[in-house]
Amino acid sequence: MILALSAALLAPTSIPAHASAPALEGKESYVAIWVIDPQPIDSGTRMLHPHDVIASARLLPTRVVAAQADVISADGTLLVPAGTLMMVLTSVTRVACTFSFPPLGSTTKTFVCLTDANGDGKFESSFQLGIGKIGVPQSYGMIPRKQTPVQPVAYEQRSIGDEDVYPRLHIKYSHRDQITGIAYVGVCIGNSPRKSEPCFDGYTGVKDQKVPMTFEILGCKIEVLSKQDAVIAVRVLSPMVARPFTAQEYTRFY
Repeated sequence: MILALSAALLAPTSIPAHASAPALEGKESYVAIWVIDPQPIDSGTRMLHPHDVIASARLLPTRVVAAQADVISADGTLLVPAGTLMMVLTSVTRVACTFSFPPLGSTTKTFVCLTDANGDGKFESSFQLGIGKIGVPQSYGMIPRKQTPVQPVAYEQRSIGDEDVYPRLHIKYSHRDQITGIAYVGVCIGNSPRKSEPCFDGYTGVKDQKVPMTFEILGCKIEVLSKQDAVIAVRVLSPMVARPFTAQEYTRFY
């Protein structure tokens, strides 16, 4: 997981009359930057077990849009319902992608991305991003040249509101190593429609002989007061700091 500054946002979108959609000339890269929106902390002392959350924030896209009508593929399949919030990617071509995990029980294994290749204010084609363990679209990737046509549909910019559709970023007591006994505090992404919340490889290790100790993750200051087997006593001194955030999937999760 890497912290980085956001690239420039796309220009505001107008919605002129429909024009035919040109094909992309080649593969194009994109950047998808999130913004950490810290949530209030519990500043009291808490006794935590593995998987307990220490501090949380919302992960907000830098810009969202929504289609004004259902997005339908050429064969009549519903791809994205009207009004669904989609995050705008930073790229030369105008692209927006879904970012919420499908409901539990769904067979969908991808995020849907819609492309406005000619900048006329209408989506004309689509492609898919694979859903991995990370729970959100990865911050760096490629826009494919070959895409699937959709029935053209206009879209509009929306404001970032209080809707409960945005992923959560957690600092969590991720796990305790069964051999060494070290307790690991990790950074995790929680996407509300999911049962599990993948944690990145242990970010900070809490050893018995190092307690009490204070450390900082993403601007959040955490004090570990004591440790007894798998239980740690924790006090949060300050919340996470609002800043850009990029998410990339690595190999180890807990």
